[in-house]
Amino acid sequence: MHNFYFWPDIPATLADIRRVLRSGGRLVVTSLAVDRPVPACFGLSIYRVPTITDAMAYLYAAGFVDIDVVRRPDLPAIVWVTAAAA
Repeated sequence: MHNFYFWPDIPATLADIRRVLRSGGRLVVTSLAVDRPVPACFGLSIYRVPTITDAMAYLYAAGFVDIDVVRRPDLPAIVWVTAAAA
């Protein structure tokens, strides 16, 4: 949870997760959303937060499908991204 932006190579890590996740399995990633104001405690010089568009592209490239982005109005700076293994 909230470690997506610390992965040294997001596409490679997602590809590895997809490799070990059985077909139909689901992945849920929580992340900051850079399209909304990010709380000051999450310095963007430390947290490499991908855009939602980039995160979805990484997931598709890794072989995930049925990608969905969920937001809660009470937590606008956080998103939950869900995806299924093809």
